[in-house]
Amino acid sequence: NIEMESQREKAGSLGDNDINFSKEEGSSSYEDAEGLSFGDVWEDDISGGSSESPPTAASRGSIFFKPIVQRQKWGQGYILPHVNWGDLFFDLFYVGVAYNLSGIIKGGISGGDDLTVALLYFFGCFGTVYSCFWQGKMLFDSRFEVPNDILHWTMEIMFLCWLAMATQHIRPVSVMSINGPGENQEMFYFCLANLLGGFMYMLLSFEVGFIWVKGQEAVARYNGRTILLIDSLSFAFNVSATIYSGWKYFGGDSDGEPDHVAIWILLVGWLARPLTMVFSLFWRGMYVKDADQKKMSVPMNLDFVIHRYGEWMMLMLGESILSLVIVDKVDSAKDLEHQSVFLRGVFCVIMLQLLYFTSQPQTKEHHAFRRTRAAGICFSFVNQFYSAALIIVGVSWKLMLLEYTDKYSKNEGYETGDKIRFLGQDDYTLDRQSRIAKLFCYGLSAVYLTLEILNLTHTGIAASIDKFRVKDNNRLRVISLAIVVFLRYCIIAAVFAGGYYLEVFDFSPIYVAVVGIVSVVLQVFLRYFGMTYFHDKDAGHSPASNDDSHGSAPHAVGAENKSKGLSVWGMPLVLAPKQRQKWGKDYSPPHVDWGDLFFGLFYVGAAYNLGTNIRYDIHEDP
Repeated sequence: NIEMESQREKAGSLGDNDINFSKEEGSSSYEDAEGLSFGDVWEDDISGGSSESPPTAASRGSIFFKPIVQRQKWGQGYILPHVNWGDLFFDLFYVGVAYNLSGIIKGGISGGDDLTVALLYFFGCFGTVYSCFWQGKMLFDSRFEVPNDILHWTMEIMFLCWLAMATQHIRPVSVMSINGPGENQEMFYFCLANLLGGFMYMLLSFEVGFIWVKGQEAVARYNGRTILLIDSLSFAFNVSATIYSGWKYFGGDSDGEPDHVAIWILLVGWLARPLTMVFSLFWRGMYVKDADQKKMSVPMNLDFVIHRYGEWMMLMLGESILSLVIVDKVDSAKDLEHQSVFLRGVFCVIMLQLLYFTSQPQTKEHHAFRRTRAAGICFSFVNQFYSAALIIVGVSWKLMLLEYTDKYSKNEGYETGDKIRFLGQDDYTLDRQSRIAKLFCYGLSAVYLTLEILNLTHTGIAASIDKFRVKDNNRLRVISLAIVVFLRYCIIAAVFAGGYYLEVFDFSPIYVAVVGIVSVVLQVFLRYFGMTYFHDKDAGHSPASNDDSHGSAPHAVGAENKSKGLSVWGMPLVLAPKQRQKWGKDYSPPHVDWGDLFFGLFYVGAAYNLGTNIRYDIHEDP
């Protein structure tokens, strides 16, 4: 907090030329943003905004209760927040969320649950936990800072407890579906935990909107009430699901059949959230023509948002890592096949990480949230389906590796439907591997397709086409455009069709893994090819070596890089390493490197396996 206040004082002392970006420098001013309220807008004219109230003894609060602080203000220089260890600790729960969600899919493949119903529970649980916990916290924290006092500490602890409770009760369909009074309590406690978690941040919005806030008070209060309205409409679905599941569990009538009404309510509430957001913004007058956004909306700290979305992607990829490194004992007779599929899976996940971070802009000026409000909402919503597809790909790798474990090799069997089917029977083995192959191919094609949509939210279709124009005469290179677009979408279609046509060859994991490797390598190659020959150097997809960069996506090939490394057809092959700190230079703290976060995910799996050794020593025979 002391460091943040120091940065605020420095930002407040900046001159007008330091605060406001001009159009020639390639950034968007308030007028350029087309009425944007999502983005972090820099503006040196605060006449349309709300002045900050002078502090009083009452407004400073006490150790027990302090006012929430507005993070970013109209007319103030930009402040880049540093890594928040609380956010990283909070994110760790989502590795468990993604891992438990993969258990739902696994139950639909080999646990006796219907795969269609399993997907229903998968998306219902994923969307509810995401919107009630991670998304709500991220959007609030991008505008406001919660102070360090006893009351807010207590609320934060309770918030984490409800998240842990929701994570614990994400179970397979056979466990979550309600069969009758006193049976399968998982759904009720899952709904209750999400209800209470969402309510925690509604209390913070209520505090901003109706009690007190430190900052530009009028606009902060208005924005707090708008957030409260958005959350209230989603909150109603959670209340309904909790009441229904509680009624069924504690004494409602039942015919003995599984009841899926509660998960349907949660799913509809999640899918309806973008509509409730748009409705709330209309209701609050933010879509009215010539509306003064600086009187209605607190600007988001977009560097914080980009940073948090990058960390979120690491969590989703973390589930794939855990799925690969946490597997039962492998049959020694199939060890080589297991190692082959395992290494292909690790390579595929690494390439997916590379593909995402080379595709997304690393600077706020070119992000969807800065472009338009509709683009920001679309990015936020599609990003959730991209994340869900990554989890499906991860659990598919897990299922492929399970084919080589002792449990299945020794014909201990697995459940499908109402029977126990043994892997010694070839038709049943083929049926299982067929479903794994289809799940993997459909999930991977969804990853590629949603990533393409995410890219379009940042640039728009017209701007994407303009990258293929010749700068000298503005002529469109139609053949180049057709080739790149055709190849990208051919890869998506081919992977999708692979779920059907692999039967011609073999559904075994060896061949399915080849589909994943070949497709992701082609996608990365096309991405590099496009960045090299058709990339707008100012588009921000490849972070330059400055303070505004996020992560470690590969750099675009510029003249300075060509002279310090090797390239093939203009694409980087080997680049010279850079010295991070130099004698006589001021210390510059590095930002979080996505590669370091990705590297750290393997240690979650290592710690889990180490803990398993102790568990075996106490409870089980290894």
